[in-house]
Amino acid sequence: MQLLPATADDRELIAALVAHSNAEVAARFGLTQANCPKHPSFCTPEWIAEDNARGQRYVLARVDGEAAGCVALDYPAEPGTVHLNRLSVLPPWRRRGVGRALTEAVLAAAAGWGAKRVSIGVIAAHGELVRWYERLGFVAGPTRRFEHLPFEVLYLTHELAPVEPATLFETERLHCRRWRPEDHEALQQVYGDADAMRWAGDGRGITPAECEAWRRVTAINDATRGYGMATLERRGDGRIVGFCGLVHPGGQVEPEAKYAFAREHWGQGLASEALQGLLAWADKHGIGPVIATVAEPNLASRRVIEKAGMHCVERRDEDDGIPTLVYARPAG
Repeated sequence: MQLLPATADDRELIAALVAHSNAEVAARFGLTQANCPKHPSFCTPEWIAEDNARGQRYVLARVDGEAAGCVALDYPAEPGTVHLNRLSVLPPWRRRGVGRALTEAVLAAAAGWGAKRVSIGVIAAHGELVRWYERLGFVAGPTRRFEHLPFEVLYLTHELAPVEPATLFETERLHCRRWRPEDHEALQQVYGDADAMRWAGDGRGITPAECEAWRRVTAINDATRGYGMATLERRGDGRIVGFCGLVHPGGQVEPEAKYAFAREHWGQGLASEALQGLLAWADKHGIGPVIATVAEPNLASRRVIEKAGMHCVERRDEDDGIPTLVYARPAG
């Protein structure tokens, strides 16, 4: 079984998964588009797009390459809470661990993000589903009646234990670990620096909202892929100096190495040290082949990448007129 973060290209697939998986529940409880138009059995790609626009993130489960189920993480205004939404498993894949794996991925991602609990609302009369969640550690709470729903909603919660960020690797001067919620300020400082980001993405610094969205995405990547972005601390005093990690922009197949440092730590050879440590960590865990991309005029980053043993394998012409160079390591 493979769990991966869903992309915009998966919206039609996810909508079909959600609708098909929930059709049986709609029939059992007499739910129609007239009395319950927002029931998941009537899900459309437009719903998924609206979910994404609100910051909701989906995880897709595949078994032997075939889509088997999905789940969403929603981030309500209530502090410290992640809402598990639209857990859906196609009938042929039920009772085979898909739903459990998706739920556990939500719990892990929520804990990695820094949430204190995961909540879910279900049809109160759906006893079989309630008992299933209880076996996974959820505790039933209050029920609530809504005017627009023809059933009572039962809320269940799963309290989360604090997670101590795992160490990925260490180098002579750096300690690389998974993100903590309190890294937000340093993340904003590094990636919000427009001058530092002029060769990255659209060339502007990220906003606080984008920074928070990135934290959520990274927590999901860690919970599904087993890796994402990570924090770089200076050994000795634990001061955050930058960030590095492996990402899959737009759902690309190859993991791509990324790194960035606070301005005051430039010119000290830390980028080369971090990238070499990251590539060694990827090798140790069988992740790869890893690539790196860089704007052709960015000579400093090209030197860092080449020093790590990577060679240019492709030159891409971009719409902004600045070519991108793709680097990889020789096979073997």
